Amino acid sequence: MGALLYQSVAMGFHLCCATPRDQVTELIARMTEGIDDLRPAVPFNLLPHHSHIGRYMTASTRTAKPHNAEQVTDATDGNPYTVDSPAETSTELPDALRAALGVDGLHYVAYYAAGVPTCTADIFRHRALSAHFGTSTTPQQRRDKYSLLGRLLPGVTRRMDTSLHALLDGRIHQIVLNVEQGAVYFQHLAEGHYLVAVSLDHSRLAEADRHLGRLAADLARE
Repeated sequence: MGALLYQSVAMGFHLCCATPRDQVTELIARMTEGIDDLRPAVPFNLLPHHSHIGRYMTASTRTAKPHNAEQVTDATDGNPYTVDSPAETSTELPDALRAALGVDGLHYVAYYAAGVPTCTADIFRHRALSAHFGTSTTPQQRRDKYSLLGRLLPGVTRRMDTSLHALLDGRIHQIVLNVEQGAVYFQHLAEGHYLVAVSLDHSRLAEADRHLGRLAADLARE
């Protein structure tokens, strides 16, 4: 019924806030102001002055595009989508995952059942994402890493649920890991079913979050 936001301010300094779910946007704005006020007073600060939360607010204030409007396919790229699912899987699930992707939002999404990825989709081959790959990091290496991460995150979520049970009501439905390049999302759907999604672009995390929310809602109705 709510959200817990945890933000690094500097080495050894953190800001943690909780809010009802319908007030997350307001809390993000207030945390941004608080972090900007705190950082000048923190010595030896090695982090960028503008926080991830500030970037999130900047992105979220842009005009939201209609669903599926961000599925840009550069004709020179051919088909940028890579979808992996068993032959017996119905077309509805792969189509739903593919529809959630876009160069301005989610770049990878996987549907897990019983801890196993039953369908994955990404647009790593899109020319607009080429800057995120090179000789040391290939699309397949990222797929392998995210697949392993998807198997580990349920255990992390269970441990967090156990640790926070005495303090917070309910269970964790979503975890967002703000990593060096973009963000990784864990989205609980039902018992044993969840999504793992990735955005490689820090400036578009608000769009990515909206697309993941729509996808989760669509799958919950099926």
